[in-house]
Amino acid sequence: MVIRDSSLLNNFRCGSAVSQGKTISYSFPGLPGGGGVVDAYPKLREGDRGDAVKSLQTHLVTAGHSVEKDGVFGAKTLAAVKAFQKKIGTGVDGVVGPKTWGALLTAPAKGTKLREGSTGTEVEYLQRGLNATLGRSLDVDGKLGAASKAAVIAYQKSRGLAADGVVGPTTWAALKSGK
Repeated sequence: MVIRDSSLLNNFRCGSAVSQGKTISYSFPGLPGGGGVVDAYPKLREGDRGDAVKSLQTHLVTAGHSVEKDGVFGAKTLAAVKAFQKKIGTGVDGVVGPKTWGALLTAPAKGTKLREGSTGTEVEYLQRGLNATLGRSLDVDGKLGAASKAAVIAYQKSRGLAADGVVGPTTWAALKSGK
C-alpha cells in the first residue's frame, strides 16, 4: 500500500532503528527503486524476526498449524512452514517466498467462482494471494474490478492456465498449491 499525504517526520523519531523484517510502508517516487510499493510479503527464513514473521505465524495458525505468534522464525515456525509446503505439494525448503505466501493467503478461501463484479471475503483472499504471488499492489477491497481482473489474467497466463479472468477451480487450485 502506498501512503500518500503523510510525513515521514510524523512516524519516525530521530535515532530510531529499522530492523530486518520490519516493513517501511512508504513510497519514494523519483528515487532509484523507490517508486514502487514496499513488499508486504517479504521472503522469510529461519532466524528472521519482526512483524512480517508474526503475520506469517498468524496465517500458519489459520491454516491449521500450531505455532506461537511471537514474531520469531524459530524451529517451530520452520517445522510449520515445511509441513504447510509439503501439504500443498510445493518444494519443501522452509523459505517463505511469493508462492508460499500466496498459498497461505488463499488457504482459507472456499474457492467460490469469481469474475469481474464479484465482491466479498473470497475476493479479498484472492487479492492478497495475487499481491503476494505476483508482487502486485492491488487494493484489498473485496471488489473484483478491472485491476484485479488484469492481475488474475496475468497470473493465469504466467501459470499456463486459460487466461479468461474468471477464478474457477483451476485458478484457485493453482493459487492454493503455491504455483
